[in-house]
Amino acid sequence: MIHKTGDTLWFLARGTVMFDKVGKVCRMIGTHTNITERVCVETALQESQARYRSFMNQFNGIVFRCSLSGGVEFVHGSVKDITGYTEADFVERRIHFKQLVHPDDFASIVESSKRLRNVPHFATIREYRILQKDGQVRWIKEFIQNACDHTGSPAAIQAIVYDHTDRKVIEEKLQQDQIFKAIASLAGGVAHEFNNALVGITGNLELMVMEMADETPYTAYLKSIKSSAQRMAALTNQLLAYARGGKYQAQTLTIDELLKHTLPLTMHAINPMVRLETDVPTGCASIDCDPIQLQMVLSALLSNASEAIDGKGRIRIQVRNTRIEGQSNPTPEKLAHGPYVCLTVKDEGKGMDADTRKRIFEPFFTTKMQGRGLGMAAVYGIVKNHGGDITIDSKLSQGTTMSVYLPATRTNATTVEEKSVSPDVMRGDGTILIVDDEPIVLDVGRSILDKLGYQALICESGKEAIELLQSGAAEISLVLLDIKLPDMNGADVLEYIKNQYPDLKVVICSGYALASSEWNFLAAGADDFIQKPFTISELSTKLSRLLMN
Repeated sequence: MIHKTGDTLWFLARGTVMFDKVGKVCRMIGTHTNITERVCVETALQESQARYRSFMNQFNGIVFRCSLSGGVEFVHGSVKDITGYTEADFVERRIHFKQLVHPDDFASIVESSKRLRNVPHFATIREYRILQKDGQVRWIKEFIQNACDHTGSPAAIQAIVYDHTDRKVIEEKLQQDQIFKAIASLAGGVAHEFNNALVGITGNLELMVMEMADETPYTAYLKSIKSSAQRMAALTNQLLAYARGGKYQAQTLTIDELLKHTLPLTMHAINPMVRLETDVPTGCASIDCDPIQLQMVLSALLSNASEAIDGKGRIRIQVRNTRIEGQSNPTPEKLAHGPYVCLTVKDEGKGMDADTRKRIFEPFFTTKMQGRGLGMAAVYGIVKNHGGDITIDSKLSQGTTMSVYLPATRTNATTVEEKSVSPDVMRGDGTILIVDDEPIVLDVGRSILDKLGYQALICESGKEAIELLQSGAAEISLVLLDIKLPDMNGADVLEYIKNQYPDLKVVICSGYALASSEWNFLAAGADDFIQKPFTISELSTKLSRLLMN
């Protein structure tokens, strides 16, 4: 009814018809009761229930309440999506929630469950795994507390449960990435210091050989020392590769050119009983890469594939052009969209379990009796440094497929150049300034330059080098500059030299690989780069090329 004020009121109308003696309607009597307040309460309750149903229907979790003995009094939400069971399965006690807890996690929630039953007003947050109805494992996060009666004693347990699986996977991935970054940083630092020490070994060794005119009883010993030094240098290259510092001699080439030069070098690592097949169609896109580092990748992949096969078997190498778009599973999700070349190595070996797949890129992790080096960790570093990624598809007894994705380039490819280093050294003249904080590098460097016919000046810091240049830069022909100095960044020293003495040649000499630093030395003005440990032949060739043009 509309009130005089314009407000709407609700009434409950009750009435009955009255009849006279002959049965004719004579009057109607009844009541009108104002029930506006009651209707408002009922309407509010209905709206509240509707909001609750809407919320629960969209709630991406589970809300439940159960007795202390575990009998479910109420459960609602995404029950079937998270557990695989229906709400009725829990309410009618066909399944108990504790039956879903993963066996490996059951012990971790026992203590908190006891406290929920015995400690008044106890609340906690728990993370654990459950087994869905179909056997799949899901991570859940549970906010749980007890509800107390009027005496303050626990009377029931109530909780909100979320599916935490996706977040847990991301957290584990981030944690793994942080571990990889920390180890990569350590690996790069170790390799740098190791390479500095190797300069003393390899440099003095070559100087000894140059002093020896003919074969002597010590020749065999020197060859053995040289062989060991080369093995150590190869290991530091792997460390630098793992530290994502392997792309320092980039060329543009096609995968078929890479395979052409790599396979003959790796066949010795493949079991003769294993058949190697290649599927490399013509027209594959080119890639911008370091051929030597990618040879290491392919060699490691083939070696692992061969060792996974007991007896006879097959390894198949396949190359395909591919393009990563928004929906590109199972290709790597973190790669930028665009064209890639996918190099796949598939074996018919024993495969890997989930734990092995998770740890395969850890340094020195191995499934063999005794590990032999960085292995797949170096592969991971090289591939990531080239802007690519690597995926693994493997199950026990079903073989393994390793897929390496590398960015494709539109630049015309060139073939891989065969590297042949002449054992002869090229002598010259002029004054060379060595800037390094390692005494062994300075001593050996001075001896080598003296042997090559150059005059050597040495500085142990950036500030000392600048002061020396200011006092006599005209006499200096070239600077061998380390990038890691105790007082200054090598970048600052290089910038000063190029600003003040633009014609002075600078060669960066470092135990790090060229791409180990985010700073591009060559783009900043350096004339060349040589990595420690270097041979006398390599150094003499670079000096001759730069000074004699």
